[in-house]
Amino acid sequence: MPRLTCLWRIIKRSFEKNRKADDRAENCPEQFSWKLIRYMWTFEYRVKKRLAFLREKYPHVRFIKITNTKALNAFFRGEHMNLKQRSYTHLVGWIIFFQTVPMLLSRMHRTSVSNWYLTIKRSSLTPPSIVFPIVWPLLYLSIAYVGWRLWSEPRTQSSAFLQMLFVTQTVGNFVWSPLFFGAHRPDLSLIALLITVSATVALVVTFINKNISYGYVLLPYASWLLFATYLNTYIWLYN
Repeated sequence: MPRLTCLWRIIKRSFEKNRKADDRAENCPEQFSWKLIRYMWTFEYRVKKRLAFLREKYPHVRFIKITNTKALNAFFRGEHMNLKQRSYTHLVGWIIFFQTVPMLLSRMHRTSVSNWYLTIKRSSLTPPSIVFPIVWPLLYLSIAYVGWRLWSEPRTQSSAFLQMLFVTQTVGNFVWSPLFFGAHRPDLSLIALLITVSATVALVVTFINKNISYGYVLLPYASWLLFATYLNTYIWLYN
């Protein structure tokens, strides 16, 4: 609550009589004291560091900030639960984004697959072509979920670092296809892939160290990236 609002309520409460709902304890008269004023006025400063510490320690917990009477009344009416519905709507947006962009990129380079990719030397461990359009959409679902969770958390120094890693791996992931299939540059695509792998592994390790459970969703993605790095390296070395 704003300090001036709190100050006015303290003054008003001190002189208010015949309250319909008196929450004061027995033999505890209302008092106006400078100690109370000082406590109220410095409250935000005193709890600011504590809140920052709690947000860093529990990044998966959603904190609700109430700044006025309207928001407080809405909270007690349970209207804050609508935030969950809005949040799930955002999740749908994340999923659409991570399904649409890779699909558009793959369509742009569809002819390159048959005219170039199928003619170069590839590792004997290369999966059949049917595997890729099955695996990648599932992996992009996990990426979308983690991105949604990251951007749903209160912004802290720790979450900002995780978001930076997430953006890095996303950019590296998206530029790989134009470099590999579009430019026919396995060397440059390998660099993009290494950046993507590094950022993703850093994400997973950070999630594990901070005991953030939803970070484990990226483990299959990280494993697939390591395998893709091997395949890309083989093509770069033998072509």
